[in-house]
Formats: sequence, structure tokens, C-alpha cells
Amino acid sequence: MDIDSYQEKIISKVREDINNLKSQKINLSKSALAYYALWGSNVGFEKLKFKIFGVSRLYSLIKYYLKDALSVLNNMDFQFNTEFKNFKRNKLFISIAHKKDFNENGSFTDRYFKINSKNYKDFLFILIYLDKDIPRAIDENIVIYYKKKSSFVRNLLFFLKLYIKKIIFFPPLSKKIIHELSYQSIYAEMFFDKIKKNINFKEIDFIFMPYEGQPFQQFIFQESKKINKNIINYGYEHSAPHSIPIHLYYRNGAPDILFVNGKSQIEHLTTYMDWPKESLKLVPTLRYQSINHDDFSNYLFLPYEIFDEKLILKELENYLKNLKNNSLNKINVKIHPVAPNIDSQKNIKLKIEKLFDKYSYKFSRSRIDNDISIFVGPTTGVIVALEKSLKVLHICFDPIFDSYSETLWPELSVKKVSNNTLEYFLKKKEEFLLFKNEENIFEKYYN
Repeated sequence: MDIDSYQEKIISKVREDINNLKSQKINLSKSALAYYALWGSNVGFEKLKFKIFGVSRLYSLIKYYLKDALSVLNNMDFQFNTEFKNFKRNKLFISIAHKKDFNENGSFTDRYFKINSKNYKDFLFILIYLDKDIPRAIDENIVIYYKKKSSFVRNLLFFLKLYIKKIIFFPPLSKKIIHELSYQSIYAEMFFDKIKKNINFKEIDFIFMPYEGQPFQQFIFQESKKINKNIINYGYEHSAPHSIPIHLYYRNGAPDILFVNGKSQIEHLTTYMDWPKESLKLVPTLRYQSINHDDFSNYLFLPYEIFDEKLILKELENYLKNLKNNSLNKINVKIHPVAPNIDSQKNIKLKIEKLFDKYSYKFSRSRIDNDISIFVGPTTGVIVALEKSLKVLHICFDPIFDSYSETLWPELSVKKVSNNTLEYFLKKKEEFLLFKNEENIFEKYYN
């Protein structure tokens, strides 16, 4: 079976699974087992591999499920930095934040929507904070949801109390119980409950979120709608499309309107991911508007997780061997900005740089007209680089999941370099990412 057919089979398996879970009345909005993210280690991805490859993946599925469930032991003591019950705003903006996203004046710039909190005083920004040190200055229309320091005993008591409550409510033999005990499900419930204690959703008109189909996002959209059916939930599919974006498969808790940046996504989401066309709105990209050719030129981009170090080095060396001498510009290796294991990133970066030194005669000493971007593993960067008129090479850990196919994405031409390495060509510009050289794009298009 070729990759194109296999990827269609993957989508068919997801559709079958979603429909089966619906028939069992599983709450798909918060279930980690209904969230199939292909770019990292997670329960949904392992479940999908089990459904495709069979019993050989059962051990891995059980391992990841238990790891996910037990992670509640040290990951659930969250709180807001302030009470905000008296905040009288009718628009919520919920996103992810790092310390570097804050300015000295206390304002926050969202990396996805590219808007600053000081320019949107009618918004309440609820930010899931991923760093340890809280910014000293924080705008009055911002609240931060952060993880507290907590003892193991406190975490253990919380874990036991939570799971005993779940097991009492859902008998052990109930099929629903496995969908209730995952970290992602519990996180979704807790986050929404803490927002609800401070916010009257009956007074909220809009909710904006950068959207990846994560359980907490689906759950907030779903539950807020139960309280106030007139709320309009907006999601922004802020990245270029993934090879098989099954994490976006249409299910409980999907936003009322999903902003997408290319005609290709609208066609793909309606054809393969069962989205109603009226829920999709084509808008110019915000996230990639300021990115230029040089931001991607002559870089090798490492993935979120390093699944197979030997494969990367082998594929890269084979590619270099077959090149003409002096045919490449110098290539820099870029570590993934939010990688879960920085040490593994630094380690493979060092080995790649040594490999480049070994084949130094393949690189030109002077600048030549042959700019390239090399990507490893699951990534959307290949699409951005193509839209920026670059030559693109993609080294895949598993081409079935990582690579783009011409069947799912007819806007691309695909050339096989080896079993795990592909080269892509864009048939027409701005089919994936629509660019507008305008100011105030958010105000003009995202409403």
C-alpha cells in the first residue's frame, strides 16, 4: 500500500472511531483518546497506531495511557494569579504564554494572533503560563493560570481523591471510565471550572482561542455554549496544515467559526475532517505575516521530539553523498523552541554539525543561489518554507504519518528522494497561506 492510500486509511480509521465513540455517548470534547496529535507522544496517537497496526502496539498504548493518567501526580496544582470576578468584559481571549511574550509595560503579545493586550482593553486575556517566574508587571486585563510549587504528599492526596471520585461516578466496568481518567480530561475540567467560578458566561459574547483541537479547548467551547447558547466561539488554526490534521477532526466542542489561512485547508477540512463549510472562514495569516525568506533559508529544523537519532543522521548523510560538490550554502541547525527534551536536541545538533564538517566539500565557500530548508519529523514548516519560495527537503521518521501526499494535498508535487526523505514543490502560491500586506488584519478579518 502506498503512502497516499495509507493516509486515507488513517483518516477512515479516525472517522470510524469517532462515530463509534459518539454511539457510546462518550464526551469527545475532553477525551484524550479522541485527540489524535501526530507530532508527539500522546495517548490518541498510540491508540491510532494500535487500530492500524494491531496488537503489536498494545503495550505501547497501555504504557502511554498509564503515563498520562499518572502525570496528574505532579501536574495539577494550578491557580490564577489574581481574582477576577469583577472583570466586566464581554470578550474572552484564551491562549498560551511564556515570559518572553510580556513587555516591560505589562502588556502581552500573542504569538499566534499577533495582537497586544494594551490595544484590546475590551478583552479579558486568560493565559496558560508555561514558565516558572511570573512577570512583575501584568496588564489589568490579563490573568495568568500557572502551576504552583507543590509537595508530593499534596499531589498524591489530590490524585487519590480525584480518582476515587471518578471511579465512584463511573463504575470500573464502564467503557466511559478510560475517557475520564486521562490527564488531559482532568486538566480540561479543572481549567474550565476555575474560569467559571470567576466568569459569568451569560455575559460573554465571544471567545477567541488559537486552536489545535486540544481537549481543554474543545471542553471550554462546549461547556460555555451550554451556559450561554448565544456565545460565538472562534478558533484560529494558526499553523500551516499538518500532513494529516486529524487532531482537527470535527467533534464535540468544535468552534462555531474556525479561521484558516488557505483555500487548501477549507477543501481538506470539509472533504476529510467532516467540517461544515459554513464553520470555516478564509482569512490572511497573522502568525506568518512578518516571516520572510531569510527566516527559513539554509536551516535544518529539528522536530518537537527526537524519535530516531540514527535515522536522521543516516538519511542526511545519504543525501549529502549524492550532492555535487560546492552545491549547498552553509546550513545552520535550529533547535525546536519548545522541545520537551533540550538535551536530546543539543546532542543531535552537535552530531549533525560534525556530519556537515565531514562533508564540508559539499558546501560552497561563497554564497550561491540555492537556498534550502531541511525539516525533520512531523512539521508544518515545510509549507511555510514553500510559500517563501524555498527548496524544501523533508526527512521523515515515519512517512506514513509525517509526509505530505498529493492525494490529500493536490496543491503539492512530491518527489521521493529515499524511503524516508522527500522533496516538495508548490503548484500555486498562497493556496496554503494567504498573505495580505495590510495593517490591522485582526480587526479587518477576524470577527
